[in-house]
Amino acid sequence: FNAGVFEGVIEIDILVDDLLGDIDMLARRTGEDGGYIFITAGDGSMIYHPNKEFKPTVEKVPKVNELPIDYITASKSDDAEAIKDYHGENIYVTKRGLENVDWDIYYVSLAVNFDNVVKDIERHILFIIGICMLVAIIVAIGAGFLIANPIVDASGKVKVLADNVKAGNADLSKDIETKAKDEVGKLVGAVNELKDAMGGIISEINDASGQLVTDVATLKSAAGKTSENV
Repeated sequence: FNAGVFEGVIEIDILVDDLLGDIDMLARRTGEDGGYIFITAGDGSMIYHPNKEFKPTVEKVPKVNELPIDYITASKSDDAEAIKDYHGENIYVTKRGLENVDWDIYYVSLAVNFDNVVKDIERHILFIIGICMLVAIIVAIGAGFLIANPIVDASGKVKVLADNVKAGNADLSKDIETKAKDEVGKLVGAVNELKDAMGGIISEINDASGQLVTDVATLKSAAGKTSENV
């Protein structure tokens, strides 16, 4: 350091045991859900691993690519499949580099935790789909009533008119009423026009029938006079 009149060199030793103790504390907190972390140097040399068989010792410092578990391949892709861990559990592995340090930290999480999350999401999606289907059914039923009721009402009135026509007592002066403005309303309007046309034809037939009766009466009268004359 150089601070004004003071110059010098300071060396600070960090106890590896203390450092690993802090890492171990962090690892225990991380492992509350069954997962764990381990740390390697940039060359893959193991710095810390919770499994005693994989921990570095004075005699041997294992590398991550020498372990029986293929952490490296599992960590290269977020879509990688789960692998078996040393304790027999299926795991997913995520790898991140530590800033300003040539270290890599691996986070190992139990696949079952992700599976549970996925199942929860699936349940929520299915629940939402069920709600949407229920709403769709209610809307469809409501729309069916809105569409079907005018059709049923109009068809009922047309049937009554047809029955009255067959019975000979139809009142063709009254229109079939409907509040519908759509195709049903147009259909009822067309029926009303047909009814009015039928009414006009019937009226003309009635007039012709009356004239025919008058003509027949005249013919009868003339025939009577002719008979008297004879």
